This record gives sequence, structure tokens and C-alpha cells, in this order.
Amino acid sequence: MEVTLEENGNTARTLKVTVPQEQYAKQLDARLRHLSKTLRIKGFRPGRVPLQIVRQRHLQEAHETVASKLIDSSLREALQMKQLAPVVTPKVVMDSIGEDVPFVYRAEFDVFPSISEEQIKALKLTEWQVEVAASDEELAMNRLREHHVEWNPVERPLASGDQVSFLYEMAEGDGEVAEFSDDSKDLVLVVKPDTFLEEAHAELLGMRAGDEKLFRIDFPVREAHPFSGQSRQFRVRIKEVREPVEPSLEDSAFLQKFDCASLDDLRALVRRHLDSRRSELLRKRHEEQIVHGLVASSALAVPVSLEQWCLEVRARESGLEQVPEGEHPLRAAARHDAQHITVYQVLRNLSAIEPSEEDRTKTRDAYLTQFRDPNAGREQIRRDTQTRDHLEREATWTALIRWVLERAEVTRETLSMEQLQEGQK
Repeated sequence: MEVTLEENGNTARTLKVTVPQEQYAKQLDARLRHLSKTLRIKGFRPGRVPLQIVRQRHLQEAHETVASKLIDSSLREALQMKQLAPVVTPKVVMDSIGEDVPFVYRAEFDVFPSISEEQIKALKLTEWQVEVAASDEELAMNRLREHHVEWNPVERPLASGDQVSFLYEMAEGDGEVAEFSDDSKDLVLVVKPDTFLEEAHAELLGMRAGDEKLFRIDFPVREAHPFSGQSRQFRVRIKEVREPVEPSLEDSAFLQKFDCASLDDLRALVRRHLDSRRSELLRKRHEEQIVHGLVASSALAVPVSLEQWCLEVRARESGLEQVPEGEHPLRAAARHDAQHITVYQVLRNLSAIEPSEEDRTKTRDAYLTQFRDPNAGREQIRRDTQTRDHLEREATWTALIRWVLERAEVTRETLSMEQLQEGQK
């Protein structure tokens, strides 16, 4: 077998593989003889179909089978010979195929680019340091109370912060608004400023259960608002007004929701969650910074085939039958995925680093904080390969980030927990 390699830029590669004519012809003959013994053709006894008949009727099929098997075995051998690892499955183009000529094909693919440690040392990065303060713990505790608030019906006008359920009909512009019917829409929302449809919230304030109102809103121009710059007329009927009642942190029923026996247990749980959240957000921020530093500086070329593969994965996950054309939002997401995969693999190849047991433990513990019952999370890890692979990648990223920060030109900056969380929005 003869193998030649052509490098087309930073990542594109073409392997030209030539299988000797004798080898191809021998395998084709073996395939035809196998068919002659296994085919059932009317007029011939099983296992006794003449080779000439098999050739007439199944030669093309035999060519395809032999070519496929030879490509599978010879391409694997050729890649090992040239020490190449394609990013995604190579595209194969056959140049010549037949009994009287060598079997020649080309395999076109991308490889991950390479980078030197000197390029890592040239990176200018920020290493952020964050301490979880007592105020962060108190804020988290208060949010727990807010998330477990109970809504009690009240016989008073609707005020900011109340929850309201109501019927409504809507019309565009100056269109006539329908009267209420069995098909009228039912909605429940918490009335407060700086939220979706806040203009409508202002109209609802002061209404009581049973009140009806007809009003028009000319919505201002705002980015990403569905009614931006448009007019809508609304007819509403209030069904019920409810006020929030937050639970006491020391209430036993409230503590039991978190499997805690005391307020101290709940504080410890909150602290663990905040520590895990801090580690997760810091890892993501450092990861984004490193990826941006390497890709934006043109130090790394992202393989085109990898970006296309990421787009196909995104499209399947979104339930699309076809890969979107043009500047579809999924393309930006796929580009982001491909950049992170490229940097991850390049850094692994350069550093040869593996995550420590501490990295794995912290990653697993952070994952378990998503579950009210940690045992359910452990069971998910035990039985799901994808979850284990995801956690291993996260732990490896932690090790890679540490490796890069130890070598790059680093400045240190202290952030509050609030600043860290704001930066991820």
C-alpha cells in the first residue's frame, strides 16, 4: 500500500492511498465466489450459481463491498502510519477502481492545530479570585424564602409584588377587543416593575377581584421585546389577588424541604452550594478567557469540518430536519462549541495533563448540588455514560486552566460573588 500526505493549510489534510491492483482483484474475486455460494437465483441450485452469472448481476455490488472494506482497513492503517487523528470522520473520494487498475482513493479531513508552550507564555490573562461573603450567604437564604413563598388570597386592591390571576382578550392597534368567553385566555403573574409587559402591570395596579378594564398600550421600541414599537388593546377581568407570605427560616416544614434539621444545617448547605457555584462560574470565566485569547489572536485555527459537525449536532438537538443556512443563531452556537473543543484538545495534546482526584471530586460535588437528593445525582452518574464523560471534561478543563495560568502572563483581580454572577449573564 502506498500512502502520500498533503497538507492544505493549518488543519486540512489529504491522504492519498493506493492499494495494489493484485490485492484489490484478489479480494474482489473472493467476494464474487462468496456470492456464488450464498445467492439464491432462480434456475440454479443453492451454492452453485456460476461466477459468470454473479458477475453479470452483482459485480457493482461486489465492487462497493470490497471498496468499503478496503477503505475501512487501509485508511486506519494509513492514519496510524502518518500519526494522524482526524477531527471528524474523513470524506473519502475514490479516484480509480477496477480489476485491472490499482484502487486509489483520497481521504480529506481536518486535524487539530498545534501550539507551543511559548504561545501559552505570551497570553495575557486575568486570574479572578472570589470569596463568598456573609452577605452572599444571607442573600442566598433570602432567595430561598422568596422561591418558597406562599400566595394567600386577599380582598384588597392589587399592589406591586402581589400575584394576580385574570382573564384577558387582546387586539392589535385599533382593532375591536372581543368580549370574554369560554375561550378567553387565563394568565397568572406577579406584578412588579422592570419585567416583561411592565406597561400592562401598571394598568393592573389598584384593581380588585371581579374588576374589568379596557386599556391600550403603545409599547416603546425595545430590543428583543415581542411588541416593540407596536400598539395593543387589552380587556382584562381580575379573578383573584394574592399577597406573598414568606416562610420563616426556622420553620420546621421549611427546613424539611431541604432535608435539614436546623437552621445551621441549612446555612451549611447554602454555603456548600455557593462554594460550588463560585468554582463553576470561575472555571467558565477562565475557560472563556483562554479560548478567546487563543482563537481571537489567530494563534489557533478552528477546523472547518468541526464547526460543521457542531452545527449538525445543534440542529439535531433542536429537532431540525436540515442544517440551517445563512447566519442562523445555531451557527454562532456551533462556532462557540468548535472553538472550545479545539482549545480543549490542543491544550490536552500540549500539556498531556490529566485531572487530579481533587478536580474530579469538586466537579462531581458541584454537579450533585443540582439535586435535592444527592443520591439521585450519584445514581445518574453511575448509570449514565454521557454524564460521566461530561464531568470528566469539566474536571479536565479545571486542570488545563490551572496549567495555563501557571505559565501565562497573569494579573490578579478580586471580584465579589455578585460581580462574578453578573459577568455570566
